Order: sequence, then structure tokens, then C-alpha cells
Amino acid sequence: MRFLSFAVLATFAMVSAQKVIPVQVGGNPGSPGGVTVFSPSQISANNNDIISFQFSGVPGNHSVTQSSFLNPCEPLDKGFDSGWVSVPQNLSSVPEWNVTITNDTAPIWFYCKQLLSKTDPVKPHCNLGMVGVINIEKGQKSFSDFLASASAAPTVGQAEGAFVGVGASATGAPSLPSGAAYFGGSAAAGDSGNGATPTSPGAPPASSTPAGSGFANKASSGVVLLATLFGIVVAM
Repeated sequence: MRFLSFAVLATFAMVSAQKVIPVQVGGNPGSPGGVTVFSPSQISANNNDIISFQFSGVPGNHSVTQSSFLNPCEPLDKGFDSGWVSVPQNLSSVPEWNVTITNDTAPIWFYCKQLLSKTDPVKPHCNLGMVGVINIEKGQKSFSDFLASASAAPTVGQAEGAFVGVGASATGAPSLPSGAAYFGGSAAAGDSGNGATPTSPGAPPASSTPAGSGFANKASSGVVLLATLFGIVVAM
């Protein structure tokens, strides 16, 4: 009974300590940074914290794709990739993609791989500064240097990644409200291929039904676990 009581307390402490950190994917034309922005673009997180990427730029068509400091606009080998999320006007809620931090000792770089924008001249979103980092290290690898490299990148990689990445992972595709559309992404780590490119920032090449929000699944599992353990303790 003491062991089970301790297990309940330990599980409750772990769930309570877990933070959910929202990051806006895309902005509005009149907002700071315009349409092609992650806000915030620099995030600090601990292991088991959840980064909730919220596709709030309306209208918009973006991805959250893991990259590296040396190649800011190219998919990282075995890195995570949300797939394309297309958001039209007048949605009742925004699509979300929840990524759990599994290694908080190294920086996690990411970008949007959309090739088209409504700017003049038309540029890929990564070249326009739609990049970000989780747990940047103090030293030579500064975010300003990363941003400058992204701006000058000659190509923007389109390979389709996985939900499980390096240092962070999701349990499924983004959650989609009615009216939003989704394309791409894979549950297996390290998947690669030539991901199709959306024809415009507001229309993805295809849509599919997502597996659901990783955070919602994790939260419900935690509640079930706590309830089960607590019930056993009471019964004994």
C-alpha cells in the first residue's frame, strides 16, 4: 500500500511539473513579424515539457520541421516534422501540434518549409525568417546567426519527416478543427521522401485525418493512470 501511495504521489508530481508552452505558428499581416513567424521564436523548456505549436496564422499554410544550426532550412536526419497544416479564415479554433521534450541538454532548431509567400518578391518562409529554436546554448551558435543563415539559404528542404524527432517527439499528427486541412508526416522516426509542396500558402496538396493531439492523449492517459492507482490504494 505504501508503494502504491508513493507511485500515485510520484505520478502526480510528474504531471504537475510538466509545463505546456504555447508557440504561435504564423501570424497575421498586421502583427509583429508579419505572417512568416514563430512566436516566440526562442523557447526554454525542460524534459517532459510540452511545446504546443498553435497554427494561428490566418489564413496560412505552414509546417514545423526540425533542422540544424548549420543547415537551418533543411530537414534534420531523423528529425520531427508536423506535416503541412492549412488554416482558412473563420475557424472556431486553431490546429495544435504538441511536441514533448525528451532531451533538454541540446538545442532543437526548426523551420517552416513552405516555399510560397505573399511577399514581394515571393520567397520561402524560411528565407523570410520563419525559424525557431528550443534551448539555445550560450556561445557561438547565436539565434541571430541562425536567422542570417536561414535568410541566405539557397534551398529550402521539402523532405517529409516523422513525428518522432531528435530531442523531442509527438505521438501523432496535429489536431484539426473542422475546416482545416492536413498533409504529410509519419509516425515512424527517420522517414524520408519527397514531400509534395502546397500550391499556395492557403491550400495544401492533399488532406488526411490526423491521429490526434499528442498532449490530449498523454493527459488522458495520465488521468487514467492516477485514477487506477488511487482506486487500488483505496480498495486496499
